[in-house]
Amino acid sequence: MDENSVYVQRTSPRTLIQDIGETLSIAGFPRLNPQHRTLIKINGNFDKIYPGSNTSRWFLDGLLRALREHSFRDLAVVEGDLPEFPATRMIRATGFQQILDKYDVPLISYENPERDVHELPTILRGAQLINVPVFHGHGIAVISCATKNLFGLLPKDRRKYHRVLSEKLLDLVRWMSPVFTIVDGTVGLDGESTRRGNPRRLDLLLAGWNPLTLNFVVSLIMGYSTDQVPVLALAKEQDILPSSLNLEGEFTWESLPHYDFTFIHSGIRRTAMTLENTPLFYIPVFLWLEDQLRRLYHHYNYWRKRDLLFSGPWMEYERVSSGE
Repeated sequence: MDENSVYVQRTSPRTLIQDIGETLSIAGFPRLNPQHRTLIKINGNFDKIYPGSNTSRWFLDGLLRALREHSFRDLAVVEGDLPEFPATRMIRATGFQQILDKYDVPLISYENPERDVHELPTILRGAQLINVPVFHGHGIAVISCATKNLFGLLPKDRRKYHRVLSEKLLDLVRWMSPVFTIVDGTVGLDGESTRRGNPRRLDLLLAGWNPLTLNFVVSLIMGYSTDQVPVLALAKEQDILPSSLNLEGEFTWESLPHYDFTFIHSGIRRTAMTLENTPLFYIPVFLWLEDQLRRLYHHYNYWRKRDLLFSGPWMEYERVSSGE
């Protein structure tokens, strides 16, 4: 596959393992070298099990199994801290640790190790990166998928770039491309937040080598046009969004699934965006207080939605992966 191609495949709870292997064989393995160190950047948004928020446990299990079966030995999962919690806590609280132990894969938390001039962790040097995002809505980026997951490689104070988020995302694409991305499209998260939205079962896998082309196809599936997604609109304006994209897999442009995701700016998001444009944003005590309030609100939302989160059709993936 070239960098202007995106592979899209339907999946299901009972065929997920096989489908991940097929997607990797077609889109990833021809260019990934099992002899090289391989780092897997998961999407770790919440230190609670919240379907659609993080890379799913069932997807990570299938991905690590496929890589081990194809003789990838030097593997590590990487993730950085958020202001609300460290990556190590998220790994333990979400059950990821059991999966990592199952395949003898370590977690590397890159918050404290050395970084380069772009603020990227130097552990990326000489390694091949597998980018594993999820379908999300996002209050600033509109969609949070292939490019936004790379944003998580920056230090935990990365929200300082929120006012120029699209520009920073395009910088990351320039600095890191080509990078292999495989999208966990089993369950997405509808709404304007990666920690407060509503799960949507999608039954999809996507893969490719250009995060922008992945974002383009994901935006169509979620129901957004290029002009509605800031990073795609800017890429189009700067003439770096490929004008001709190839869709591979089991769908054509006409048969591509279409879900009407809802983008809203909640009162919480509007308030935060307003405050980020005031001098308060540069006061450490204010930022600490904002982090605490945001964390409390996320947890309140989690407990309020708990019955919904664990009763929807997406839970079939959990039941099958656990052997029920």
